[in-house]
Amino acid sequence: MNQAEMTCPKCQGEMESGYLIDHSYASFFVSLWGRGKPKKHWLYTLQGNNAITLPRPSDQIPVGTYRCKTCGFLESYARKEFAVK
Repeated sequence: MNQAEMTCPKCQGEMESGYLIDHSYASFFVSLWGRGKPKKHWLYTLQGNNAITLPRPSDQIPVGTYRCKTCGFLESYARKEFAVK
């Protein structure tokens, strides 16, 4: 996706490319989109926790997010090009 063609749908301002950061303990990750419905992880079912079983890698797509420099609107896309390199 070419950033030059990205304009904010709210205010027509300039959009810049970035990503949302997910974290777990001392690790940080790029957000992922998962195909299908989330499935509760069996280990946490009895504890009432919201932990889920991760989908297969083939069913995961990294999420990139564009931010409007003027109004701050965020627009996210799940595309392979947003994978960590």
